[in-house]
Amino acid sequence: MRSVSIIGVGCTKFGERWDVSLRDMIAEAGVMAIEDAEIAGEQIDALYVGNMSGGRFIE
Repeated sequence: MRSVSIIGVGCTKFGERWDVSLRDMIAEAGVMAIEDAEIAGEQIDALYVGNMSGGRFIE
């Protein structure tokens, strides 16, 4: 087993954002995480995304 690390995080702003899709918010947070980690996208081996109740609030 090899060691893993969380080296960057991203979080979208909270609040009503009806003009932004869930996919766009995931991309927004992903870009923030890559910038936070100060790495290139090619250096990422895996990506794990989580959200709370995303499907419950989308029609």
